[in-house]
Amino acid sequence: MPLGLFSALALHGGAALYLLGQALFGLRMHGAVNRLRLLAAGAVLAVTPLAVVLPPLAGLSVVVIVLVALIAAESRQEWARTQQFWGSFSPTAD
Repeated sequence: MPLGLFSALALHGGAALYLLGQALFGLRMHGAVNRLRLLAAGAVLAVTPLAVVLPPLAGLSVVVIVLVALIAAESRQEWARTQQFWGSFSPTAD
């Protein structure tokens, strides 16, 4: 049984709305938009028409895959930023 239009919009639209809210909160608080979250919100919305005809578990799986990819990308970005910061402190010989 397919997910249906209302359920697909609720599932995917809710996740996209959350990601958009997080991006706008970052803009308000830090003056910068998190482009990765905007991209993830767009990706979730882009697959919404596909989720209408998929079974509910498959529709949920698509959202989970996008969110896990977002977490991985943000973690990698933060790791690189941390490495760059700590790499700037070079030990000095006394």
